[in-house]
Amino acid sequence: MKTRITAAAIAVASFLLPSTLLAQSSAIGFSGAELSLGHISGDSGSLTTLDANAGFAITAQHGFQLDVTVVDYGATWFGAIAGHLYLQPTRQAKYGIFLAYADANDTEAATFDAGVEGIWSLGTATTLTARAGLGRADPSEVDYIFASLGARQALTDQLSLTGSIALLDADEARASFTAATYDLGLAYALPSAPIEAYIGASHTRISGSLTTAETRLAIGLTARIGGPRTARAAAAARSFAPVRPLRPLLERNMVWDFVANR
Repeated sequence: MKTRITAAAIAVASFLLPSTLLAQSSAIGFSGAELSLGHISGDSGSLTTLDANAGFAITAQHGFQLDVTVVDYGATWFGAIAGHLYLQPTRQAKYGIFLAYADANDTEAATFDAGVEGIWSLGTATTLTARAGLGRADPSEVDYIFASLGARQALTDQLSLTGSIALLDADEARASFTAATYDLGLAYALPSAPIEAYIGASHTRISGSLTTAETRLAIGLTARIGGPRTARAAAAARSFAPVRPLRPLLERNMVWDFVANR
């Protein structure tokens, strides 16, 4: 697993390096970049995530965010790429559409996702996020819909409380289930460096043809270029989250039920 993560880190660093150089030229429209490393552990196993994104201003009110992500589930790993095209009418709001594609290594398994999303600031301390979309898991040809709602509340200039709920639903002859994932955590933005640390817990409950429930612990570290330096950063300074609606299944190796039922 360490070899996979090392290789992924080199690939993502190569992706971010040009973005760092672009920051020297405002004419190109570079607005910021992030590199995040996360780890989630529980009874069903552990996984490691490596996420990178870069944002670009198209006009004064329009922007584009590109994501490159890798998730190591132990038995296999998924690489993904996603694009977010958004409107930013004010510093307090940004919303738009997204497209994402993910593919597993050495396994015939891929996912396609599309939908709408947004980030809004309510005053100087509260940030809301929302996302809804639909997806497809191949080669089993399972279609699903998903939605999520999240909030971040600044407790101080550097410390914030985060929470979210994500729902996933599929209704197929061979795979009918509903999954709900609840996340709660604390994020601390270092005052002297563009780095944020995260610690939290998540609880997932899956019902239907796939049934399980589990609580897991999560830790993470995010480095930013041109991003928020405090917990009170406005919506315009924040990035859209990685697109991973099948997370409850992939974390528990259940996505292979799709492949077995092809």
